[in-house]
Amino acid sequence: MAVLTMLFVGPGSAAAQAQPPLVSALLEARDFRLRVQAAFAMGDSQDPAYRAPLERALRDDAPAVRAAAATALGRLGDRRALPALLALQSDSSAAVRLQAERSVARLAALPPREKGIKKKSAKPH
Repeated sequence: MAVLTMLFVGPGSAAAQAQPPLVSALLEARDFRLRVQAAFAMGDSQDPAYRAPLERALRDDAPAVRAAAATALGRLGDRRALPALLALQSDSSAAVRLQAERSVARLAALPPREKGIKKKSAKPH
């Protein structure tokens, strides 16, 4: 992906040096297909650091990118993305609305996370 980013963003650009390659590809690649692939790669990574760039991509001009970003946010499993996904209910693209709805359902079905609390395992007596 880094090579693709350099091809479409440019190796010497400030953006290519300041952001991780996937973020640069998602937000700056000229070809919408590269932006779609970057979104899917971010979702598959399970890295919550990608939530903010994916939320930004929900405003991309290309409906395919918005749909991919919505799907990726569902794959990340970070409930903090719910407000951004819910805002897509009025998107002009039916595909975007559908992917957002699926991601909302996926995130809503996740078990709650308990921070700092470890479950005690049942020990046989």
